[in-house]
Amino acid sequence: MGAVLADRGSLLLAGCQDSSLQIWDLLSSPLQGARQHEGSATTSVSISPSGTYGVSGGGNSKLVLYDLENVSTVGEIETNATDGGVVQVLVLNDSQHILVALHDGSMQLWNGVERKLKMTFKGSSTAKINCVAVSADGELLMSGNENAEVAFWNVKMGAEMRVFHNHPQAIVSVAFARDRMVSASRDGLVCMRDFHTSKIIMSSQTHVGNLLCLAVSADSAFFVTGSQDSACHVVGMDTGELEHVLMAHRGPVTCVKILPNCVHCLTGCQDGQLRIWDTEKGDLVATMCVDAPLTSCDINWRSDCVLYGTEGGWVSTALLATNQRALELIMTKSKESISTSDIVLSDPIDTQSIKETSKEGVEGDEKAQKLVAAVT
Repeated sequence: MGAVLADRGSLLLAGCQDSSLQIWDLLSSPLQGARQHEGSATTSVSISPSGTYGVSGGGNSKLVLYDLENVSTVGEIETNATDGGVVQVLVLNDSQHILVALHDGSMQLWNGVERKLKMTFKGSSTAKINCVAVSADGELLMSGNENAEVAFWNVKMGAEMRVFHNHPQAIVSVAFARDRMVSASRDGLVCMRDFHTSKIIMSSQTHVGNLLCLAVSADSAFFVTGSQDSACHVVGMDTGELEHVLMAHRGPVTCVKILPNCVHCLTGCQDGQLRIWDTEKGDLVATMCVDAPLTSCDINWRSDCVLYGTEGGWVSTALLATNQRALELIMTKSKESISTSDIVLSDPIDTQSIKETSKEGVEGDEKAQKLVAAVT
């Protein structure tokens, strides 16, 4: 379980325990949808760095591919996974290959464009793999499993290089952060290793236990964790000290992602709530009602289309209004399609700081009118 937010911080891909997947417009309600992972939970979602397509995996054995530019389902990949199906999917930095972690302890590397299996990874353990991460250069893979093992792999060779046993409980999240490799276990222990020596240089344990998810900021300044007790912690990477406790959820926090501005973060919970926080102040910024238990989420960097899933097992599409004028036009011309009750703003989010990282965005009424036309 986890969460990934794309660079522009406005499109959200959310997976639910009820086998549904959702494309969420952070400022509007769903418009249409269809069920994907029939009879099983949507365990993981991922959007390509290019922002052109997304992929989801579930407790069954199939992957579903989505065209995020035309907001449509474009195909499926059959992994032939058994005994629990797909645990996590991750689109690599080339926006072409998809890494799939399976319940049986193996991993697969697929060419998402050709829909062909390129390689199968099998290591020394058959324990369920809970999480995976790939280095920025795409050469090193890190995985964490139910047996509290953190393994490092050579991606090109598909070979397991080394396994560490420093955690007392199952690994729930792994991440690469600048010159560090981060791993977190269910008991709340977060370990940071030197990228070159693999030695532990710092550890932190701010949760009493039942840690479920972790995300590291793009500048590697801090990380945010979510736990079974509904609390989220903001922790400094260099100090390992607790900076803020984020409290508002009413159930286990299953996914978290830090926005590219390295200020705001997104959390998802089994209470059916998606929340945006200011990590510098520890304040709640926005609340979005999904009304279905969340397991994972992802965001498109171009901020022009969203996937999301509901409790009924539906995959839906919606548009994001990235400026105030577009929002006003949509609210005026499509009141029946948009429900303002779906989002409750505690304090306006600084969307400008997010948009500054983008070379493009919604510009003026012409783009706003296109958004309205698409919605209506």
